Amino acid sequence: MSVIDLEQALAGDKTPEIIRVPTQIGPWGITTSPNGRWVVAANRESQQVAFEGNTISIIDVDLARAAAPNAEVARVLVGTSDPNVQTRPFIPSFTPDGKFIIVPNFRANNVSIVDLDMALAGNSGAEVARIPLTRPPEADGCAPSSSKGLGGHLGRPLCRHLRRAANHFRAERDGMDHRPADANRCRHGDGRRQRPLWSCCGGTEVIIEL
Repeated sequence: MSVIDLEQALAGDKTPEIIRVPTQIGPWGITTSPNGRWVVAANRESQQVAFEGNTISIIDVDLARAAAPNAEVARVLVGTSDPNVQTRPFIPSFTPDGKFIIVPNFRANNVSIVDLDMALAGNSGAEVARIPLTRPPEADGCAPSSSKGLGGHLGRPLCRHLRRAANHFRAERDGMDHRPADANRCRHGDGRRQRPLWSCCGGTEVIIEL
């Protein structure tokens, strides 16, 4: 993780990087404690090797500013008790009082609660809570999200949402504009427009025919 001298950067310095702080694996998103003393990075995954992380790194801002090699003062295992399990933590956040760090773990389907003081003290139990994110089978036949990640397979997490959206659009179609669309792929043979829904899964376009 790079630490940049903001004033030098704004002054036009081409090399304002103070230090590069090594972390477990490629960090994905950072957060700062309310008092500005600590920065936390979620060690998500590598773009060079097939590996996903399972820790967060806590950085001492004062040490980083001084380019100290020990600026990473704590590294906490999150989402699992097994260091060999990859949990793929995402963007962390602090509670308003700055005492706890909240970490969503994509691969593990859970959220970790980390006690900051315990982490700084090197306590292996700094992850004081782990909240599972699971869903029972749906009554309408839609399968729950995949256990491999919060996103899961496109058809599963969006099943109910698409059904509701389709019903909503059908209920309002009399008031819709059915003029032919410019793109042939977005219209029926009779010229009525199809209404696209955009999922959050990589920009996959799902067409609901009305």
